[in-house]
Amino acid sequence: MTDISLNDNLIIKGNNLLSLYSLKERYQGKIKLIYIDPPYNPDSKSNTFCYNNNFNESTWLTFMKNRLEVAKKLLTNDGCLIVAIDKNEQAELTILLKEIFRNYEIHVITIVHNLQGTQAVGFSYVHEYAIFVVPSSKLINKKKIDAEWRDFIY
Repeated sequence: MTDISLNDNLIIKGNNLLSLYSLKERYQGKIKLIYIDPPYNPDSKSNTFCYNNNFNESTWLTFMKNRLEVAKKLLTNDGCLIVAIDKNEQAELTILLKEIFRNYEIHVITIVHNLQGTQAVGFSYVHEYAIFVVPSSKLINKKKIDAEWRDFIY
């Protein structure tokens, strides 16, 4: 493996738990942002992506807890975590994040990505979620937003 500078931006493709642990010794307390896109754990058998999406809920929560605890150790004091998720585990994941990141703000943001909707039993879903975990001292809403960006945010 080549020597990686702290100034490098890394994208790691692979098992995220192994990746997080491999970074722990060298990067503990040094990472400003971690984005995790875990398996959504849907009830559907039509998912063709090679990732275990058939956890029972307690196993899925343990799966996530292991990753989130390591991720927290990697973050700087002002670092942020973003986790993508859909309706299947959003509520449970939010509670787990509140447990692990006790002195942080947890913001659940809705992302509309499919205006046609994904048909489910009696309902059509058009969105997923991004859960932002930010230190309480780093309030996002207190930052001044330049006028040119306001239209993209609101």
